[in-house]
Order: sequence, then structure tokens, then C-alpha cells
Amino acid sequence: MKVGELLRKKGTRILTARMEESIETAARLLSKENVGALVVKDSVGTEGDTIVGMFSARDLLHAVVEHGAEALKKPVSQLMSRKVISCHPNDDLKTVLEL
Repeated sequence: MKVGELLRKKGTRILTARMEESIETAARLLSKENVGALVVKDSVGTEGDTIVGMFSARDLLHAVVEHGAEALKKPVSQLMSRKVISCHPNDDLKTVLEL
């Protein structure tokens, strides 16, 4: 199965958060949309939006355990995962899972 086939089944909508948004705002979006992660983006004047990381429910959990309720006030940029691995719709799922 190809990545594109899976996306057509699950939906192609990509939810995002801006890196300066609070963890609380991102957490509310995760909950409201019932998803496990958000793409984090930053606006670059001449290039538009640039992907700078991912913020997941796991990142949220670690932040709350480490910082308590104060974590909710921090910006997403402080707690997001910065290593982003991407793929193409024509990539085979087995190959992507190996990444």
C-alpha cells in the first residue's frame, strides 16, 4: 500500500500550530480534533509557511510531567519535536515505517 492510498482513506486534512502558540492552545486543538499530533509551522516573509517541527500528545504528556501546569503557558516551539521526516504519496508504507 502507498502513503497516498492511506491518506485518502484517513483524510488529507493537516492540522497545524504556529510555533509561538501556547501549549494549551495546541493541546485544545489536539483534543477537539481527536488527533495525536500537529505540524508546527513558522511564517517566513518571502517563503510563506515553513515546517519547523511536530507537536504530539506525547510531547504534551512529557511537558506536563516535567513542568506541571506551567507547561501549558510555554510556546509550542519550546517543547515540539524538531526532527521532521517526510515522505511522498507514492512511497510504500513499509518503507515509510522503516524510517
